[in-house]
Amino acid sequence: LGAYDAIVVGTRAYAVRPDLAASNRRLLEYARSGGHLIVLYQTQEYTPETQAPYPASLPGDAQEVSEEDAPVTVLAPAH
Repeated sequence: LGAYDAIVVGTRAYAVRPDLAASNRRLLEYARSGGHLIVLYQTQEYTPETQAPYPASLPGDAQEVSEEDAPVTVLAPAH
């Protein structure tokens, strides 16, 4: 992978490409060796606890809005 300046993992790639999860270790090694690894928005199939370069977690009850014209509710206006 070192021949590439950057690798971009597309939106929802972990959901539709099971082979990506199997190759995740190679991607992380590429990034740790100085490669630029960009991972776009993922869904539940992506587990940052094991697939991200640093320990992370996502809330299991996160809600997704996929409609650009959906109404927005500000939950914590002072935040």
